[in-house]
Amino acid sequence: MFSITGAILILIVDAVSASGVVGLLAFFGLMFVESFGSPPLPSEIILPVAGFVVATGGDPFFTWPTALFTALIGSLLGVLLGYEIGRRYGLSLARRLGVGNLDDVEGLFDRRGPSTILVTRMLPVTHAYISFPAGAARMPRAQFSLYALVGSVPFIGALLGAGFLLGKNWAAIEPYFSIVDYAVIAGLVVFLAVYLLRRHHSQ
Repeated sequence: MFSITGAILILIVDAVSASGVVGLLAFFGLMFVESFGSPPLPSEIILPVAGFVVATGGDPFFTWPTALFTALIGSLLGVLLGYEIGRRYGLSLARRLGVGNLDDVEGLFDRRGPSTILVTRMLPVTHAYISFPAGAARMPRAQFSLYALVGSVPFIGALLGAGFLLGKNWAAIEPYFSIVDYAVIAGLVVFLAVYLLRRHHSQ
């Protein structure tokens, strides 16, 4: 059975598991784009796949130190790009670029301040968007970089470790991808129904 999630996983696996420096560069690029936030890429898949590649031990370039270092640097540079865009252009350009969840993370940053960076960098989804309001608020660049880097370590380490522990048992979870697809499709149907109902009532 075709699986959307499985197809995405295969593409990521092909990129990250490329031999030698090419695989590390692909991994770096994926983490950079994912941390920038547009287009959205699932770090929850990218990092475990990299952990799996480390577990196989077949590539001397892909080791725990190189994988962790590459993920942290790619992630940091991605959020720094978002920070600079927010600092120079505010949130308007980020919205035009299709960056999501900006209103939520902006409100969170306004309420909690710079410490928000430490917390959100450990969380799915929001970790990729918090850089824009931080830049728009002109949070000191050095402080932002430090908080973003420190907050990324547990998130990246945990997902790399999960992939490493799964190791060669990765194929055992493939049958469950179709369940994820059904959940995604059901969510889209509900969203569309609610949207159409609201549009109907507003007319």
